[in-house]
Amino acid sequence: MSRIVSIMLCCGLLLSACDNDEEKNANDNNVNNVLQCDPSCEYWETCEGGTCRVQEGLCGETADCTSLAETCNLDQHICQVQCDPECPLFAECEDVEGVATCVTSQFVRWNRHEVTIADPIVSGTSLNLPVDGVAYAIAGGSTMITSYGRDLDDPAIAYLWHVDLDSGEHTKQLLTGDLPPADMNFCGGEDWCQFLGYEVIDGQGHWLVTGPRAEYVLRIHASTYATTLVATSGDRPADSSISYTHRFDMVMRKLYVFGHLAPAGFSNTLYTLDLDTGVWTATALEVPQTYDNCLTVDTDNGLLYSFGGRITSDGGETSTPTDAYYVIDPVDGSVTLGSMPEGIGARQALSCAWTNGFAYPRDGGIYLFGGAIVNDSYNEALNDYYNDTWFFDPTTDQWTQVLAQTTPGTLEAADEYGDQAFVGDPAQPNFGRNRGVMSEAGSFCGFLIVGEVPIFTHAQAYTLGVDALCMGK
Repeated sequence: MSRIVSIMLCCGLLLSACDNDEEKNANDNNVNNVLQCDPSCEYWETCEGGTCRVQEGLCGETADCTSLAETCNLDQHICQVQCDPECPLFAECEDVEGVATCVTSQFVRWNRHEVTIADPIVSGTSLNLPVDGVAYAIAGGSTMITSYGRDLDDPAIAYLWHVDLDSGEHTKQLLTGDLPPADMNFCGGEDWCQFLGYEVIDGQGHWLVTGPRAEYVLRIHASTYATTLVATSGDRPADSSISYTHRFDMVMRKLYVFGHLAPAGFSNTLYTLDLDTGVWTATALEVPQTYDNCLTVDTDNGLLYSFGGRITSDGGETSTPTDAYYVIDPVDGSVTLGSMPEGIGARQALSCAWTNGFAYPRDGGIYLFGGAIVNDSYNEALNDYYNDTWFFDPTTDQWTQVLAQTTPGTLEAADEYGDQAFVGDPAQPNFGRNRGVMSEAGSFCGFLIVGEVPIFTHAQAYTLGVDALCMGK
C-alpha cells in the first residue's frame, strides 16, 4: 500500500499572483505542475498530523488537486492528503519488502547522472577524481570540476576535468595565466590529493585548487580558465598523511581539514587555510583521534560538524567506528559532543552536507547519507554497508529518516580463502566502504553526492531533490 506525504509550499514564495489564464498556465509549466496558481493564494499550511490542509479554493472551484494522493473536500474546497511521519518529505512512498521507504518515490529520490568522457586520449564512463579520496567542486548550476592535472607529454600544459551534469559530458579545460610548478607537491611529492572549491567574488565565479602541502592556491576563472596564484604558508598537515576529510566555507573564506590517516594513528587537529592570505593554522581539539569521518559547516554561524568515523586511543593499533558527532568552533577550538540516534549508530564513511533551508519547511540543517561498519578488510560479507538518508536539525537536536535503507548491492562468490567482495548497485548511491562527498546543489533543489561504486563502476555522481519544485529532476 502506498504511503503518501506532501510538503506544503508557500504559494507567495513560489508563484507570482496570476492576473490572467495565460500567466497562470506559464507559471504552472515552470513548476512542472506541482501547484495550480490561484490569485487568492497567500499561504500554505504545513503538514503536522494525519491530514494536511492544502489551499482554500484550490479544488472544485478552480482546479483539481494536483496529486493523486490528494482528495478534494467539496464542502470546504480544500485538497487533503494523508501524512506519514516515516516519509516527511514531498514524496510518493511505497512499501519495499514490507519496509516503508521513499527510495522508489517519484519526487524524493536519488538520481544517477551518467557521464561520458569526451577526450582524444582518455575514455570511459566514470569521473576522473584525485587518487586520494573524492574531491570535486560544484558551481550554482550543473557544472562541476573533479580534478586538476598536467599533460603527460608536456608538463607545461595544465587542465581541469570539467563535468556538465545535464549532458553528462566530461572534458578537460586547459588553463592559462599563472601556473604553479609542474612538480608542485600537493602531498607525497605528487598531485594525488587535492582540495577543490568554488567561490564567487564581485559577481565572478572562480574554481579553487590546492592541497595539504601545495605551495599555492590556484584561483581559476570559471569562464576563461585563467589562473592566478595565492602562495601558502603556515602550520599544515604532515606530508605523509592520507585520506583527508575537508570542507570549504566560502562565507568565512576558510578551508577546514579535520580527520585523516597519519603514520602514527589518526588526527585530532583542526587545520584551517585562510583563502585570502594563504596561511594555514593548526588547532588541537579535545576529541579522540579520528578519520573517515564526515565534515560540514553551518554557514549561518560558522560552526563545524563532524559525524562518525573511526577513532583510536592507541595510535591506530586498534580502532572502532563511533556514533559520536562533534560541534567544533573553529575560532576558539571548543568542542561539543553529541551522539547519533540508534537508527544510525556507529558508522564510518558517512556523507553529509548543510542546507540553508531551500528544502521547505526546514530552516536549515544537515543531511547525512550512507556509511559503513568495516569489520574485515578482505571479507566484505562481515561488513555492514548503508544507503539510507537522514536529516538533522541542530537547533532542536531532532533526527528524521528521509530515505530508508535498501539492499545496497550483492556479494561475489567466495574466493579460495572464503572471502567475498561487495558489488554496489550503481542505480543509486551504494559506495560500500568508500566515503562519498555530499554538497548542496541548488539547481537540483537538493544535493549532489559523488563516490566510488565497487567494483567496476567506479566514481559516479548522484543528485537528491528534496524540494517539490524539482519533481523528477
